[in-house]
Amino acid sequence: MGDGVLAYFGYPIAHEDDPERAVRAGIAVVEAVRRLKTPELLRVRVGLATGLVIVGDLIGSGAAQEQAVVGETPNLAARLQALAEPEAIVIADNTRRLVGNLFEYQSLGEVEVKGLAASVPAYRVLGESRLRSRFEALRSDETPLIGREEETELLLRRWQQAKSGEGRVMLISGEPGIGKSRLTAMLQQHLRAEPHTRFRYFCSPHHQDSPLFPVISRLERAARFEPGDAPAVKLGKLRELLAPDTPREEDEWLIAELLSLPGPDHYSAPEISPQRKKEKTLEALLRQLSSIARRQPAMMVFEDLHWSDPTSREFLDLLVERIERLPVLLIATFRPEFHPPWTGLRQVTLLTLARLERSLCTTLVERIAGGMAPLRRDVVDEIVRRTDGVPLFLEELTKAVLEATIAGEDDGRRVVAAVPFHPWLGSPNRESEPRRQRHFRRNQIFPAEIPGSGPTYKGGAYSAAASDTRLFSALGRLPAHSNVVGSTQYAAWSQR
Repeated sequence: MGDGVLAYFGYPIAHEDDPERAVRAGIAVVEAVRRLKTPELLRVRVGLATGLVIVGDLIGSGAAQEQAVVGETPNLAARLQALAEPEAIVIADNTRRLVGNLFEYQSLGEVEVKGLAASVPAYRVLGESRLRSRFEALRSDETPLIGREEETELLLRRWQQAKSGEGRVMLISGEPGIGKSRLTAMLQQHLRAEPHTRFRYFCSPHHQDSPLFPVISRLERAARFEPGDAPAVKLGKLRELLAPDTPREEDEWLIAELLSLPGPDHYSAPEISPQRKKEKTLEALLRQLSSIARRQPAMMVFEDLHWSDPTSREFLDLLVERIERLPVLLIATFRPEFHPPWTGLRQVTLLTLARLERSLCTTLVERIAGGMAPLRRDVVDEIVRRTDGVPLFLEELTKAVLEATIAGEDDGRRVVAAVPFHPWLGSPNRESEPRRQRHFRRNQIFPAEIPGSGPTYKGGAYSAAASDTRLFSALGRLPAHSNVVGSTQYAAWSQR
């Protein structure tokens, strides 16, 4: 744009976590600019908003070529960026809801935005949240678990077997939103009164190339590392964590090395190859887990194996092989595209979660609505029909209908009618990827102004969510060849 740079997240390829990617990109920009060595101090400001836009034809030429974007959201993002303090990231309220508790925030209250009739809530992003579970950060466990009684019973039976010393592995497979994490959370609630040790490992879509990322993260949480801790302080906390299991000196050194910490002063580290060091580190981790499990039964939960790194999968290979001799229940969740190599082993059970039956979907809608607002029977039926048995989609659409009903906007029929059968949340009714991407996409545009002694640059992140049902419905009536963006996000940053 003029002397600026315009970038899209989610366009032309959509990702389920585009809003999160936009915020992380803003954080990365702030940190990168802070490290720049320039004659004059450069500091960046970021604004990010969410709403509906239409992406049009290419305009301009060469390096200045961009696609025209029509909508209120780019203006809001630019205004939020203008309100932000240097090195601050300010996001709109609907963006805040999309990224949930993945980050920590400071409320800025209602802010006046030029070009908008009413003030809007805004939040400053303070950094990444300490929560490592994406389920806890993005979802609520208040929604009742319905239709999973047999699955829960199976998990409880496997736990009883594991407690007796015959370790078991439960592999839980299912598409996004089907309830994998919700089921494991329910099991943990069942076991609250029982003495046991719980290990939780969370794979991340942003760390698939980081060796042993879920293992390292769990150790850091268990040792209670704080961001400002010096290496010596972290090492002291790690030794305190490992002390009850009296690890070998070599094990303590290997685990400290894994966490990028200096080893014990009195220990002389051997000269070994990287491959041998990795093997010894995996053995040290297994010895620590075995020692803890022998004191009392343990439940290990590995979330989202489809995002796991190769070394973490090697660790799991060794653990699954030895688990029969330990009082441990290992639960691993993943999407259907991941193919675990352990199926067929005696100690392994594969559980594939199916979509809910129509009657259960109706019950779930009624339980979510509760006494908040009465929903018409035809609205409930249409919610069930469009969400196609996927609990997460059903929950989100029901809540959107309730918000509109309570606000007095309508009785929910227009909200449901505005949602295509392949919702922007992720299609339960699969279409071919090219066709889906021609229609509704999550997008981010990053406009950032960087005034200084030299030229001015612009960039940012933009995404639109389907919150304005009237506009969404109108977009649905546009010709199929129109370049329409449904769920999109927009951020802006500026440097001064």
